[in-house]
Amino acid sequence: MSGIAAVRRAVRWSIVGSVLTLVLVVPAWAQTDVAQPLARYIPAEGLAALVEHAGFDAHPEAWKGTALYRMLSETSLGAMFEDILSQVADQGFRAAQGAPLSGKELVGLLSHLLNKGFAAGYLQNPQPPQPKGWVVVIRGAARSAVFQRVIRRIRPLNAPAARQVEQAGGRKVWVTDDPPRTHIRWWYEKDEFVLSIAPGEADIPIVEALDGKTPSALKHPTYVKLEKLEAGAQPVGRLFVDLSAFPPLPPRAHELGLDGIERVEARWGIQDKGIVVTLGVNAPRPRRGILTLFDQPPIKAGTSVVAAGADEGYTLMSIDPIKTADAILALVRHDNPEAAARIDHLAERFGERSGLSLRNDLLAKVGPRMALLLPAGGGGGSVISFWFRPPDFVLLAELKDPRDFAAKLDRLIEFANRELKTAGAMVRPQPGQPSRPGTEFAEFRRLKAPEQGYVLAVPPAVLPTPAGLRPTVIVEPGRGLLVLAGSPAAARRARTALVLNGPPAEPVWGHDALVFSRTDPRDWLPELLVNLPSLVQFIGFSATQQPGPARPPGLTGPSGHTPFRLQLDPDTIPDAGQLRQYLFPSRFTLAANDASIRMTAYQAFPIPTPSLNVGMETPVMLALLLPAVQSAREGGAAGTVRQ
Repeated sequence: MSGIAAVRRAVRWSIVGSVLTLVLVVPAWAQTDVAQPLARYIPAEGLAALVEHAGFDAHPEAWKGTALYRMLSETSLGAMFEDILSQVADQGFRAAQGAPLSGKELVGLLSHLLNKGFAAGYLQNPQPPQPKGWVVVIRGAARSAVFQRVIRRIRPLNAPAARQVEQAGGRKVWVTDDPPRTHIRWWYEKDEFVLSIAPGEADIPIVEALDGKTPSALKHPTYVKLEKLEAGAQPVGRLFVDLSAFPPLPPRAHELGLDGIERVEARWGIQDKGIVVTLGVNAPRPRRGILTLFDQPPIKAGTSVVAAGADEGYTLMSIDPIKTADAILALVRHDNPEAAARIDHLAERFGERSGLSLRNDLLAKVGPRMALLLPAGGGGGSVISFWFRPPDFVLLAELKDPRDFAAKLDRLIEFANRELKTAGAMVRPQPGQPSRPGTEFAEFRRLKAPEQGYVLAVPPAVLPTPAGLRPTVIVEPGRGLLVLAGSPAAARRARTALVLNGPPAEPVWGHDALVFSRTDPRDWLPELLVNLPSLVQFIGFSATQQPGPARPPGLTGPSGHTPFRLQLDPDTIPDAGQLRQYLFPSRFTLAANDASIRMTAYQAFPIPTPSLNVGMETPVMLALLLPAVQSAREGGAAGTVRQ
């Protein structure tokens, strides 16, 4: 049992390392020809989950031409990442105890996996309760000195816990002697490391699949479907998880509609100078619960955004406000009836006081096409910079009946001004002290004709606000648009940015798109990357300062762990300006059709960090469904244990 526990610890650390790699990519070296797919080792029958990364060595010229490779190899960024990851891993290994490798060796292994490639498959026997198991394949492992050192330290994989036997094809296979619980088999197929883990006495038919006697994952329909990436991109990896092969979701997940997800899919590759990643869930209509949020009308043909500057970011959306509100309220009513009742009460009170229906007179008149604009550099920096230079945002929305909405807007503004007048000021006029006109309360003031709109004027005594922040609303009847902006100048500058009825050209976001976002990471990513050492040090120190059990001798942190100390020379941190020259605008697309919901991202540096112009906030909703499924599963498992 101790041997199995050691293997589990090793597998756990491998998983942790793989996750870290997705965030901190290490430099690569490329020198081999395109190799055969590693999925050929994995049987197709019972295949419930698979991940295959061909390795960047499979496309050496394309990989060397990417902005990511150049940033990591031509600056000190790659060495800095390696150093940070190595030290963080060492700290974690010391806390966990028993890890068979060091932080530096972990970096070497991750670099090998990324460059040479790997594959892993989870098999569920189609006839339960027969065994299930794992298959792991690592290309070029027999020629990796780091891998050889680490594999020799994993006791269950070596003598005396395991013995070497000769099996089909003259393969010398190491087999554990721990039946009937778990059978572990591993060997080298030429230069490739092959690991099979299966409970019971049954074995996973890897050899039969490899020799072509039974179908391999290469023939699996989902694997074949994921072969193609975006146009002009070279595929590097793919992943899928068939949820139907796993135990049913608990009732709570069913209530959220998550049982409508049949399969999770992903693929990634190289396109020009960037990395392209597609993540999707197969969730056929009709959808329920949280998935109904994605039942939106696609962006119509002829829609486009004309940005003022080449570096200006924007997000184009097609969102039905009524559908969205109904989906959210349905979830709230199920989870928190009291909160739903308060929302209904507020909407009813709004209607009584304003004479308007929030649903029928306002929400129903707007959309579905909308665009959010934020000029390059807007919104970044400190609180002080926000005060003197508030974000010059603009939201444009399609109007179904512009003239009717303009009349409703006048009534809404009258109501808002009554409420603002009643609220008064933070510093009210003193008794007997005359007040200058326009200083007693905030109010929406009508713009001069021919503009149809209002600007919010907030005197300093009412509420101190940045002078540049003057919320503005304009109705454009001729263009059928509603313009909401942070200032009159921004509203006027962007009033023609959203084109609703342009030529029906093929859009860059493809078909079925609900959201398309173009963002410029040059505004914030270089500063984030160069400040990563400080962030890691702060997080590491804070983690060891939390209250915990009594401290053993020699440990100084309140949590019982040695405070993390990142030993990094500041001269090894790259210059932000140096990194900025490698970057270019990113693209994100969220699309949905009758069968699936999917997100595609094209980036110079693939890091899932949201920006203020909604570059990733909406697409990330899709990715958040995955931990939601896992959380629901764990909740169901916990409930089963309690019963």
